[in-house]
Amino acid sequence: MDPAKQPSAPEWNTDMKAIEQIFGNRARNDIIRVLAVSDQMTYGDLREQVGIRDSTLHRHLRALEEYGVIAADLPPGQRQGRGVRYSIRRARVEALGQAWMRYLLGESSE
Repeated sequence: MDPAKQPSAPEWNTDMKAIEQIFGNRARNDIIRVLAVSDQMTYGDLREQVGIRDSTLHRHLRALEEYGVIAADLPPGQRQGRGVRYSIRRARVEALGQAWMRYLLGESSE
């Protein structure tokens, strides 16, 4: 590639870190995809659909919630012993996907 035509790398901000952590992980992609085709799912339903261990699923759900791509119907402090239902935050997933495409294509994020 001609050095004069190389795109400048955008700042590696929190969205770019989220993109790397979410889209670079197969289990997290599987969770997002399962939730995308369902309205809401319980932890048990997700575990069955995705097929990963409890501790692994818990860690991935917590990360996806922190990155804002999924939501739970109960706040963390009220979940003990209760059936939590998870859902996708489609607009956030789409925004991150678009940011990733802009990055890959060397386009400005503005």
